[in-house]
Amino acid sequence: MMLVIKKIIKICLIIICLFFLTSNFCFAALKFSDWQAGLQTTASRAGVSTAPTLVDIMVPLINAALALIGIFFFLLFLYGGFQWLTAAGATDKVAKAKKLIINAVIGLAIIVAAYAITLFIGQSLEGQNPIAPPATSTPVAAP
Repeated sequence: MMLVIKKIIKICLIIICLFFLTSNFCFAALKFSDWQAGLQTTASRAGVSTAPTLVDIMVPLINAALALIGIFFFLLFLYGGFQWLTAAGATDKVAKAKKLIINAVIGLAIIVAAYAITLFIGQSLEGQNPIAPPATSTPVAAP
């Protein structure tokens, strides 16, 4: 049994090493600043404003804050599990750990809902319809 596990681990390590060795050659030579400069030049020639709007500034900040709070609740969840594991059968410690885990799950659910609401409002303010599927163009037959 141990030989099978060792073989599986060796195969996984070989696959991971091959992935990292081959993926380095796939990166593009252009830097992000080169792409951004080209996009800004094209936008200015087309007459499109490239100035960031309030939505462009606020939505990433709110999403980052929600991500940090989500990480906090996930760590609380892990801490509650650790407390439960180390309770050694003490009912008061187990009850305290269960309460912490339940509160962490509720907090995570609230954060996921807040993220969904933020995404919906952000897309609505940007002019996208978050409910409707993206419009597809259908070819028109020539008469």
